[in-house]
Amino acid sequence: MEALGIWLLLTGIVGFFAMGVDKSRAIYGEWRISEKALFTMALGADSGAWSWPASSFTTSRRN
Repeated sequence: MEALGIWLLLTGIVGFFAMGVDKSRAIYGEWRISEKALFTMALGADSGAWSWPASSFTTSRRN
C-alpha cells in the first residue's frame, strides 16, 4: 500500500512539472507536450491529486 502512495505522489509531481514545462513552451512559441500525454500523466496520479489542479491553472491563465 505504501508503494502505491509513493507511485501516486511521484506521478503527480511529474505531471505537475510536465504541465509547467508545457506552459513555458507555449509562452515562447515552442513545441508543446500533447494534451493526451499530459492527461495520461494526470490519470496515472490518482486522477489528479496533483496534476489536474496544475492543468486548470496552467491552461486558464493567459498573458
